[in-house]
Amino acid sequence: PGIPIVSLADLNAWQVETDDLSEVDVVQVKIDQAVTITLDALPNVKLAGVVTSIVPKAQTKRGDVTYTVKIAVKETEPRLKWGMTAQVTLK
Repeated sequence: PGIPIVSLADLNAWQVETDDLSEVDVVQVKIDQAVTITLDALPNVKLAGVVTSIVPKAQTKRGDVTYTVKIAVKETEPRLKWGMTAQVTLK
């Protein structure tokens, strides 16, 4: 009980979730805002993305109030793998 037996993924529509935006930073983010995504594993690759949702409920992590933002990746990269670490730069 409590252990997933299956994970489903649509690898044709990538999404990045940030869960570390502070309450000071999240007010600067807007739906449909353009972003640039870089990956630790692929430092020379820059992907375009767009903010699709901002979770309105905060989480507290190590004493910090943070928010989750979901971003649709607009471009594909064949070397992209599920779970890779990414940095998001808001435009």
